[in-house]
Amino acid sequence: MHIKIIEPKEIDDALEHPTNNLNRLEAQKSAEIILEAKPNVAILDCPSVNISAYKYDVKKYLGDLDVDIKPSHKADVYFPCVAAASIIAKHTRDTILEKLKKVHDMDFGSG
Repeated sequence: MHIKIIEPKEIDDALEHPTNNLNRLEAQKSAEIILEAKPNVAILDCPSVNISAYKYDVKKYLGDLDVDIKPSHKADVYFPCVAAASIIAKHTRDTILEKLKKVHDMDFGSG
């Protein structure tokens, strides 16, 4: 299992860049995980309204890696592996936020 944490600064930088956005950042990070794991198939929860464009974005960051990219809206509903990944991501986020709340001695909600 591999957990990739994206720091707030990286998100801010992506949003401030004229040719980047959150969907493109997610495509880049998904591709990084795929490149590390080298699966035959990658099922992705698609954040974009345009599934084929999102698939294209992910594939362009994969270089020559031959992997079947399967983006889907609501992938966590249809694929148990994506639902599990979503639970792990939420647990990881909540754990980090709880540590930050203790460090800063304040409750700032869920982030």
